[in-house]
Amino acid sequence: MVSNEKDFNTWQDLRSRIKNTITRDDFKILCRLHADNFNHKYNEFCTCNKSLLRKWIKDLEIKFKK
Repeated sequence: MVSNEKDFNTWQDLRSRIKNTITRDDFKILCRLHADNFNHKYNEFCTCNKSLLRKWIKDLEIKFKK
């Protein structure tokens, strides 16, 4: 169950924009959503770390799965 409807809506909007690339603004939103929903400090890792980027996206997909 989704604990925060605002985060859910933000994720749905963000997920629809993420294709093969991610904009800097969308990356910042992704980092904030992950930090808020997985109880860690806000962190912007290097975007060259594709495996971590995919992991965070997958984490959020699982968290906000309908």
